[in-house]
Amino acid sequence: MSETLSEIMSALGDLIDEIKNWELEHDDYFYPDSDEKLVARREDLRERLVACGDAAIEPLEECLYNTETHAHIIAVDVLGEIGSPAAIQRLVDAVELGHNRLPLYAARTLAEIGAGSVQPLIERITDQLDNPVLDEEGGEADITNMVDALSRIVDPRSFDFMVKLLDRFENAGRFEDLAHLCSRFHDQHNPEIIPRLRALVDEYDDCDGSSNQVAVDARDTIRCLEVDQAIASDDWIIYGCCNICRDYDHAKGWCQAFEEYTPFDHFCPECEPIEEFCCDVCHLQRVLSAPGGGDSGDITMNGCNIDSMPPVYANLKCHLAQEEFSDRFKITANYDHVGGLIVITNDHGIKFCFWYDTLDDLDMLRDFFRGKRSHFPGEMRFFINCGKLFGKPDLDIDGKSGKAVRNDRGVVTAVCECDQFGVELAFDQEAIDVLVAIIDTQRFLLLCDSYTRMDEFYEDKDNIISAIRSLKESGELGEPGGSAEKSEIEESQPCDHEFKLLKTHKKYTVYRCTICGETKKEFN
Repeated sequence: MSETLSEIMSALGDLIDEIKNWELEHDDYFYPDSDEKLVARREDLRERLVACGDAAIEPLEECLYNTETHAHIIAVDVLGEIGSPAAIQRLVDAVELGHNRLPLYAARTLAEIGAGSVQPLIERITDQLDNPVLDEEGGEADITNMVDALSRIVDPRSFDFMVKLLDRFENAGRFEDLAHLCSRFHDQHNPEIIPRLRALVDEYDDCDGSSNQVAVDARDTIRCLEVDQAIASDDWIIYGCCNICRDYDHAKGWCQAFEEYTPFDHFCPECEPIEEFCCDVCHLQRVLSAPGGGDSGDITMNGCNIDSMPPVYANLKCHLAQEEFSDRFKITANYDHVGGLIVITNDHGIKFCFWYDTLDDLDMLRDFFRGKRSHFPGEMRFFINCGKLFGKPDLDIDGKSGKAVRNDRGVVTAVCECDQFGVELAFDQEAIDVLVAIIDTQRFLLLCDSYTRMDEFYEDKDNIISAIRSLKESGELGEPGGSAEKSEIEESQPCDHEFKLLKTHKKYTVYRCTICGETKKEFN
């Protein structure tokens, strides 16, 4: 070891002692922002050790297993920055043989290194399974942290090896390891594993104990992978409806409206939510906590942005100024708690919009596209940039009303007649399916939003009643028995419901009270 490296290691020893004294004095763990001066010295020493390269690896081994102080945190950081094969091997050793927080922290660092860690981890896991290393208590060393590190590296080698491990764990009856491995496939983001996981769900769903946990973890991973596919694809799909659906029986996994099994995380446009939809149910991502923050890591919710869903694309036939062509149109939707808008536009200056304010508007639009109506009576408009189309910006059509009709062949046509020219957009069945999916999505969001509005209404109502009581108690409303007190008494009286048909579904009918607005559902 050179004199320079000796000086660095000596300075590192002094710093570790000072950090330990700081922890004793503050009765707290030393975090990256705990003490400005100590952190600056630590970063300086880390950079100097990284500059030494592989020469620093052997001197750092003693620090690596010193988990009673901050030494192992610094050692893992430096080895991760060096990232050489020799440094990676030391980190793999730390994952396999370390204790306390060291295996977790080293596993995260190996995952951050990435592809270079894959083969060393595969070889060490294989060796541990073939020739188990015993821990201090005589049991086999845990390979869980090594599997975790490998699963976080998205690489074909990682995925293929994990698939082989499924068979090995199942054949050996290692159900706890098998269940944990199933839970780690989500990090690979590879839907090819879904059929294999479904087979495990079918095999172990009715079992007890750790073997049943295999089915539980496999099912959760399938859900996450399907959500990834939906969010990442061009399909406009929201998952989570049945999680808050009024008609969903969680115990049986059964949708009462359709009398069939329905996964709780699938979008269900015909049902009604019982609360506001929280898009965070879409996706769970496990992230490790900061060093010292716990052994198991924190769970954070990373869902889609339900108010800003990605655009959907469809090919539409367009008849414009005596010319007919097909073009790719972008379809977006937006609802801002005042009104909604579905916009269909292309890059050549044509924009076609559906407006909606209520569920009835969306129901009419959906019925029209599904063929239950021959025309759509709601509001729709064309915005046409003639400058893009004909080089004549003075002819721009801004907000020209249009109409939509359905012919006998099931083709929907949106028409705008102008003084200078006419425009027609034709929607075939494929484009109609896309639009219906978007309409269903907006319908569901509008239903969910009604719960937010109801909460606001009841909060305002409570505030008003509280204010009236305060005024009454202060005498500002006059003698007891006045109009305010009568109003409050009347408010507390139960409603003599007079229910009227509101809407019908395939399996149930909904009625609404004409007096208080309460709804009830009766299954057919």
